[in-house]
Amino acid sequence: MATKRQTPKIKIDFCEDGASSGNTEVKKSVEKMCVNKLELKYKSERHRNYSCALREAVMTNEPDEIPRIVREEGIEVSEMSKSGVPLIHEAAFEGRLECVRALLDCGAKIDTVDSEDWTALHAAVLGGHVELVRLLIHKGADLYAETIDKYIPFHIAIEKRDEDMIALLVEEMAQISAFKGKELHKEEL
Repeated sequence: MATKRQTPKIKIDFCEDGASSGNTEVKKSVEKMCVNKLELKYKSERHRNYSCALREAVMTNEPDEIPRIVREEGIEVSEMSKSGVPLIHEAAFEGRLECVRALLDCGAKIDTVDSEDWTALHAAVLGGHVELVRLLIHKGADLYAETIDKYIPFHIAIEKRDEDMIALLVEEMAQISAFKGKELHKEEL
């Protein structure tokens, strides 16, 4: 009998100090600081060792340039910055939907992880880009990919209180569960 994958039961607290308080005002302030800290993860990873032309094409939202640059410079599109962040993660966080599509078409691996095991899906959820998240899921992104801290993209959506993102992720996770349930039933027959 197959075991059912369980989402870890964890307190969603992205702060290093684990700050928590019964005081609602303080708690909201801490939660806001924690989300901001995560957003800085991608905002501070800029200008590393990617191809200058490729990075410029992504950051100026010129997806049509990406295949040409990859071809001409022989770039491995899943390469990481010195600090361990793939360019597809930055594009996902910034909401560059067509650039992410172009990077995937050029061979970027959808579930490439950074130095903390974040995927492009985690970055897109953190950036709040519903359509980009939908694209990544339909291209095969792992909805249950865990960071080194055991967070899946759904946990990030909850932390950000992004109702549209939460609804999308719940719907997609339910479809996966329903599909796996049908597969298990067929195996039993």
